[in-house]
Amino acid sequence: MIIKQLVMKNFGKFTYRDITLRDGINVVYGPNEAGKSTVHSFIRGMLFGMDKKRGRASKDNLYEKYKTWEGSTIFSGHMKVEDEGIDYDVSRVFNSSQKEFQCVDCRSGRDCIVDDKPEFLGDITENRYRNTISNEQTKSRVDKDLASELKNYIANLSTSKDKEVDVSYALQELNIKKRTILRKNTADDITIIEKKVQEDREEELRLDDIIKESREVRNKLKEEASEKEEETIRIIKEYVDEYDEIKQIYGELRELEDSKKMSESVVHKLEGKHKSTSDKTFALIVGVICCLGVLLCFSRFGAGLASIFTSVLVIIISGAILYLFNDKVTTLLVTKECERNLKHEISDRENRDFVNNGIIEKQNIILDYAKRICPLKDVNEEEMLRLEKEINVLKNQVEGHMYNKEKQDMEIKLQLEKYNLQIDMLEKDSEHRRLRKKQLEELKETYNNEKQEVDALNIAMDAIGELSKNIHFSVSGELNDLISKYCDILTWGKYSKVKVDNEFNISVFSEDRYVDIEKLSIGTIEQMYLAVRLAVSDLFWPNKHLPIILDESFVFYDNDRLKSTLKALSQMVNRQIIIFTCHMRELQILEDEGIEYNYVEL
Repeated sequence: MIIKQLVMKNFGKFTYRDITLRDGINVVYGPNEAGKSTVHSFIRGMLFGMDKKRGRASKDNLYEKYKTWEGSTIFSGHMKVEDEGIDYDVSRVFNSSQKEFQCVDCRSGRDCIVDDKPEFLGDITENRYRNTISNEQTKSRVDKDLASELKNYIANLSTSKDKEVDVSYALQELNIKKRTILRKNTADDITIIEKKVQEDREEELRLDDIIKESREVRNKLKEEASEKEEETIRIIKEYVDEYDEIKQIYGELRELEDSKKMSESVVHKLEGKHKSTSDKTFALIVGVICCLGVLLCFSRFGAGLASIFTSVLVIIISGAILYLFNDKVTTLLVTKECERNLKHEISDRENRDFVNNGIIEKQNIILDYAKRICPLKDVNEEEMLRLEKEINVLKNQVEGHMYNKEKQDMEIKLQLEKYNLQIDMLEKDSEHRRLRKKQLEELKETYNNEKQEVDALNIAMDAIGELSKNIHFSVSGELNDLISKYCDILTWGKYSKVKVDNEFNISVFSEDRYVDIEKLSIGTIEQMYLAVRLAVSDLFWPNKHLPIILDESFVFYDNDRLKSTLKALSQMVNRQIIIFTCHMRELQILEDEGIEYNYVEL
């Protein structure tokens, strides 16, 4: 991979600055504040983009740092890159409000963006880029992120021999899957369903008891109702039959009593009529005689005093005679009338005696009935009326009893309907219970499968973890060999044995023992970290010749160390080296050693 051209339209202090680079060593020279780090950051921004950061990340905010100084609204540029014989044109507009990104195949015009990156980067991440091939000013040491990525990378190779397999990601996914299974709480669900199934069993038993009790109650009620009905009907029938008979007799009694009263009324009327007739007859006779006497006196004596006196005397004598006569006549008439009436009276008495005898007979029958239905010593007509009322009350009670029985029957029917409804609900709910039992069986099966899966996940994670612990003794040896090779080249054989532990602590072999590089000079430490970067780059991308970008990376090198390093870099075939420097030493050594280079001055 070769970066051929950089065009900064508006980036930092540059406006339409065009820089051409080539294969091999490129030296970009410039004094302080000439823009060397700006160009370096432009390359990074064109490859991976440049977002406006906030919060803690804002301290490394390249967006604000390299936003155009001229106040232009366009913050952009483009870059030409060759990779495996294909030329790519990468262009970006960095403005957050007008952000644009294009990567095209210059020959075919094909869009070449994959996962928001140019396709030629492949699996190169920004973090790997900054910790391997891009050595920023005063940042030659690799950070902990690279150590983590490197351990993961080595673990991948140690387990699968395939660098595309992300073991850390795999472990993370396995752990997520395990947590997902455990979060399902299948065991808790089983407990809940088991409780519901047990409640279903208890409900079934309870409803069975209810049905059994309802049947017993129904049969008992039927038996009691039948017995009461038969007894009541028997008693009522007896009383009703006698009551109908007594009612008829009592009606006849009332008729006889009415006849008796009518007879007595006729006799009374006859006696009154007889007296009235006698009085009227006597008065009529007296009146007639008096009138005749007066007429006779006037006819014989005239109208004088003597005639008047004679008339009065005649009247008195006539009255006395008539009184006596009337008494005789009356006595005679009364005697005859009495004889005639006596005959009627005798006949009436015979009739009344018959009526009275009938009344007495009927009363005796009613009294016998009354004595049987009530403990009475004296029963009269009023008592008979009361008894009739009691009989009516008894009749109403019988009717009420029948009504209550019907009501009771209705209540029993309603209760039975309720039981039937409960049975129907039970039958319908039986499907739910069956489904719950099936669900319980499925949950238990799921739980067993999940348990097996969790056990398998634990075994897999334990195996991967165990392999990760042992990576230092397997593939990590390859990394140590690469680092040792580059250290031997860069130091011209002074340090040929280097090892790195899992935490990326570096030790070099010196005078029969390994020494922590922190005990060495700063120049040596910088040289060791450059060797580590080159080795890791080869480990990550063994078949990809990536550019090496060094920004003021030789500040702490002495001339001999710088010379050996530049000579080693020049011998890297098919590899582009871009050196940003503010010193002339690099140029002088390259000239002295006859090493070709491309010079760019800012």
